[in-house]
Amino acid sequence: DRVAVAQWGVTRVVAGLLRAVCTQLAQPLAVELGHDHAVGDTARLRALYARGSALLTLLAGVLVSGLLAFWPDFFALWTRSAIPYDAHLTFVLLIGAGVSAPATLALGYCYCSDRGALLARVKAVQLALFLLLSFLLTPQFGPLGMAIAVVASDVAVQSGWLSFVILRQTLANPLRHVLFLFSVIAAVIPSGWLLGALIRSSVPGTGLVHFFVECALWAIVAAIAASPFLQRGMRARVEALIPN
Repeated sequence: DRVAVAQWGVTRVVAGLLRAVCTQLAQPLAVELGHDHAVGDTARLRALYARGSALLTLLAGVLVSGLLAFWPDFFALWTRSAIPYDAHLTFVLLIGAGVSAPATLALGYCYCSDRGALLARVKAVQLALFLLLSFLLTPQFGPLGMAIAVVASDVAVQSGWLSFVILRQTLANPLRHVLFLFSVIAAVIPSGWLLGALIRSSVPGTGLVHFFVECALWAIVAAIAASPFLQRGMRARVEALIPN
């Protein structure tokens, strides 16, 4: 099915872009965490990991909410409406990438703290689970089944097993921290998505100019909503809420 293959390829681009952004954001934090681990600075390691994972989750949630809102318009422009848009495929891949964002920091920290045996076991189990799910789901559901296999193996193994092992070894309150991160995701993604839907429905027109206008409006409103965090006192109060 050439249409299904094209849908998968184009939609994977945006999911890959989101993962690449999260990886680039996590790399410098992972290096600092590796340094703190090497020198034995437990207090700084704990605080940096908690703040870093919260920041990474927040930024991933903002990006996912904007992509969910405006990716359909960009998809139509990119493909010139020659390929039908698959909302379920996009939702699964983007939400999966957003939920898996904190695991990016855990993975980077493993690379910088000499946990080769743990990484080898995690990647082997993740690959085996992905292959099993893809063989079971892809023939029945097509690209959506492949997306479910990718997300399920990522969330279950990397975000579940690997992240919880690292959190349990690093933080004093790992369960509270996980609940905090999921609260951030649950608050940010629906809010940004709803804002984007309201802007799309209220801005008339079609085409490239319409796409740029609605994206600019969304970015302006999001910047205004985030402006209180420019104050040092507000940031300090928010950081105090992050369980570590």
